Amino acid sequence: MASHVSVMARSYAWVIMKTVDLIYFNAGGGHRAAAQALKQVMLGYPWQVRLVNLVDMIAFVTVLTDMADHPPSFWMEPDQPQHLICGTAYAAKQALSMGCPPERIHRTSGMIMRPSFYEPSTLDRLAERRALGLNPDQPVGLVLFGGLGSAVMKRIAAKLPQTPLILMCGQNAALAKSLRAAKANAPRIVVEFTPDVAYWMHLADFFIGKPGPASLSEAVHMGLPVIVTRNTWTMPQERWNTEWVIANGLGVVHHNFCHVREGVDAIVGELPRCKRNVSRMQNQAVFEVPEILARLLDAASPAEPPLAGANPARLRSDPEKCVQHL
Repeated sequence: MASHVSVMARSYAWVIMKTVDLIYFNAGGGHRAAAQALKQVMLGYPWQVRLVNLVDMIAFVTVLTDMADHPPSFWMEPDQPQHLICGTAYAAKQALSMGCPPERIHRTSGMIMRPSFYEPSTLDRLAERRALGLNPDQPVGLVLFGGLGSAVMKRIAAKLPQTPLILMCGQNAALAKSLRAAKANAPRIVVEFTPDVAYWMHLADFFIGKPGPASLSEAVHMGLPVIVTRNTWTMPQERWNTEWVIANGLGVVHHNFCHVREGVDAIVGELPRCKRNVSRMQNQAVFEVPEILARLLDAASPAEPPLAGANPARLRSDPEKCVQHL
């Protein structure tokens, strides 16, 4: 493999001296040697030249964005000097079983979600549903398959002609057009790309989609029992997520969406109980990760004064300020 060095140049308006970072990693002696040779010849330039080992930059903390790892070579590398931040007890158990030191394993209460999902809502939910043509007394399903939607949404809608649905199509305009043209006896709200997924989840009563860690976490956090599938098409690192759904009574898992009607009937038939189960899941991970990082940084270097106003407790209660400081 040929040696290579990445060069990062930075220039600040209030400093005449430019900084050039020569970024290398020890995949072979040639990498560091090339960086050192460049630094030597750059001494005649009006630059501040620094050697930066890539490993020193990235092998410290790994935040798992999946509920579980998929060994043997995925997120967890026991031989690396890394800390692991795990969003589930199962992932933490995996790390221990793979030989990661306990002091390098840190738990959060779930997956990271955007702070907007924590913003208190002043929305009149019933009035908003009426304005959209949704019966306030009839349970509404929200169908979501990532940012590009999925053709399976058309089959789901066809199997639920009597169920009001909010169909989130993301950037798939063709899918949205097709869903709008489909006939149904119940109202259909077809939504194209929007950053305000929390708004639409707030209007729904249950979730239908794939068992991805982000969409599952968002739905459960917003109080929605879930209907998902697990089969050979399910991504390997997402298969354990369905076990999490079942173990915590958060919804139903089917082999495919041919049985989506049965899934909806099961959820709607016990909606109060399902919602109670969902409400027990309290996810504060996006606020917990910075606190874990702060502890690790304090342990690794002398303490520094915190940013003015960056109080974790206050940020947790005020997500808009959290965006400014994270």
